[in-house]
Amino acid sequence: MKFFVSRTARIERDVQAVVDLLTTCARETGSRESTVKAALFMSDVIWSIHDSICMNYVAVGFATVRPSSVT
Repeated sequence: MKFFVSRTARIERDVQAVVDLLTTCARETGSRESTVKAALFMSDVIWSIHDSICMNYVAVGFATVRPSSVT
């Protein structure tokens, strides 16, 4: 969970990184669209993982059954 809590603190930095890519590297419309799609996909993946962890550990009372690898 620490990873996902730390992600919320990094949102502004991540958005700025995408804006920087758009303004410096992606000068053509196709490149800009691809950059935005990649950033949105990354966000979808991170939040899907977050939702899965939340549903499996937090929503059920924080791990009634915990894998041994989780500390």
